[in-house]
Amino acid sequence: MSHPDPGHSDHGDLGRRHFLLGGLAASGAIALGAAGIAPAQAYGFPPPIPPDDIPPAPIPLFTDSTLTFQCLFAIGATSSGAAEYGEVATAVAAIREAGETYPAYYAQFMALARRVRATATEAEEKGHRVTARLAYLRAANYFGQALYFVLATDRPTRAHERQVYNAMTRCWWAAGRLMDPPMLRVGLPWRGPNGPMPGWFLRPSDDGRPRPTVIVNNGSDAQSIDLWTAGGLAAVERGWNALIFEGPGQGGMLFDRNQHFVPDWERVISPIVSWLRGRRDVDRERIVLTGSSFGGELVPRAAAFEPRLAAISMDPGVVDAASTWTDQLPPFMMNLFKEGKKAQLNAVWDDYVRSAPPQTQFNIAKRLEIYPGRTFYDKLTQIVQYTNEKVVGRIRVPALVINNEIEQFFPGQPRDLYRLLDNSPQRRFHTFTVAEGAQYHCEPMAPQVRNGVVMDFLHDVTATRRRTPGRG
Repeated sequence: MSHPDPGHSDHGDLGRRHFLLGGLAASGAIALGAAGIAPAQAYGFPPPIPPDDIPPAPIPLFTDSTLTFQCLFAIGATSSGAAEYGEVATAVAAIREAGETYPAYYAQFMALARRVRATATEAEEKGHRVTARLAYLRAANYFGQALYFVLATDRPTRAHERQVYNAMTRCWWAAGRLMDPPMLRVGLPWRGPNGPMPGWFLRPSDDGRPRPTVIVNNGSDAQSIDLWTAGGLAAVERGWNALIFEGPGQGGMLFDRNQHFVPDWERVISPIVSWLRGRRDVDRERIVLTGSSFGGELVPRAAAFEPRLAAISMDPGVVDAASTWTDQLPPFMMNLFKEGKKAQLNAVWDDYVRSAPPQTQFNIAKRLEIYPGRTFYDKLTQIVQYTNEKVVGRIRVPALVINNEIEQFFPGQPRDLYRLLDNSPQRRFHTFTVAEGAQYHCEPMAPQVRNGVVMDFLHDVTATRRRTPGRG
């Protein structure tokens, strides 16, 4: 569903009250002494998403919304050969039998990933390249599913995340080596510590012809293998190059190098654009940028300061990523933050986290690990910088803004971003619907539907641009 003006066609009234998990019951109230502040849990404020009151998935999975939402991406990856429905369904049954816990999800997908990796290794040793490639893709996806829940296990450490991440990446790279032509593993320039950035360059051919190229920008907790499903394969199938990369706060930059997110994302994208323009197999006039999830905030920020991009796409469009925190904290906590009362804010927050149930503690840890800082005050200082409202008016390239009838992470923000893009010469607003099976943040059940809309838009708005090689 595309609209020249997005209007007000969202499914239901999914305001910010739906954005986070339900509030906690007050328990274990502890006075904060001379500060005279009631403890956080007395205010019932919720932790970060996903919510548990959105309409359920059309297929029965789990009663827990976090488990369900994550597993939908595993199922959706069947469209790119990175999952087998029977394997995922069998894991789901085992997780349900084990009580539908986060550790059970981790354990089942780790076991599945190891088993499929063994199949891939054996097939490769016997010279069965296609079987090996597909099995490596599936193993990488299943390791990625387990990686998401590492912080909910009995070893909730960065070292444990690094271990699972590296197992996933080795499978992803093994699959890439067996592609035709082989995927290229590249190091991308990063003007900061802990570089270069990891990257994987996908091509439809190794004939050296300059082709349009999409930079596939991830969000905050998906992995490289997820971007194979969410754009990488779709680009190659249409004759485009695709660059999948891990920037600060993502993948190996976070787990291997402890490099957190940076708000000025043009520091990430501009060096990548320069790198691509130096390649002979890249049409330097048709370099585009897509962003998924938190990437829907990062991409418009980068495009506001990088004029060499030919077009951009945001799924979903995000103006103010910081609002996922600031709109949900009680006013008294935001006042403590604005007044610079670090000790008091940290005391309230720490007390809240200690009294929260394990699922909430996991969601908090997962959402905060991408930001630098040791205390909540430090991290909130970083969080509030992720807003695009004052810069998106600088964007002067075609822009696709994606919305969902059920957008549980950033409800209403795609419409807000679209309206701010008044200097974009060809802006388009597209809403994915329940009827298409493309509901929910990032369309986990319908990646082919989503990729078709994105790639067709990028093709159409760049088709008339002069094609030039990347060098010379």
